[in-house]
Amino acid sequence: MTTDLCYATATVADCASHPDAVDLVVSHALTQVVFRVKAASYTSAVSMSLNSLSLAGIYSVGDFNSASANKWSGQESAQTYTLSNSVTTLTYTGTTPDVIDICSYVYIPQELGANAAISLSYSITQNVNSTDYTLTTPITIPLGGAITEWEAGKKYIYTLNIGPDLITFSASALGWTEVDHGIVVE
Repeated sequence: MTTDLCYATATVADCASHPDAVDLVVSHALTQVVFRVKAASYTSAVSMSLNSLSLAGIYSVGDFNSASANKWSGQESAQTYTLSNSVTTLTYTGTTPDVIDICSYVYIPQELGANAAISLSYSITQNVNSTDYTLTTPITIPLGGAITEWEAGKKYIYTLNIGPDLITFSASALGWTEVDHGIVVE
């Protein structure tokens, strides 16, 4: 489980002009990152699995200032995070590969530098002349491709397509869904 950091700001003028209650807009100060995995649709493998997944070159320390236009500063200490060490079997339902959410975490917003990467290990078993052969391969994929920065309040989804010939990943960014539970701070 990860903990989100949210903030809201109000000025003295807001409080003076609304003495009973001040409306606050709560915003996410962090970035949500989701990793999904699926078997490449063209595979002829007997079985496939994701064995481990980690994230490298990601900053974990920074200073947050809600009054500043650039809310995060001082990012330092790039870290490696082990996201999953459990074996996840990749399967098909009918003719469509199952998409499996591996993990979802929150991180401080940051530019994805040259060392930012996804590292994974996967296994593929294929049958050749009635004999099963298993290939287990570690691979590292740089993150800074289509998305070069994780922004506050955005959700980034990385989908890893694993197959015998190739691993690809796609990335997309979404805004978090706003949920109004009628919370009033007095």
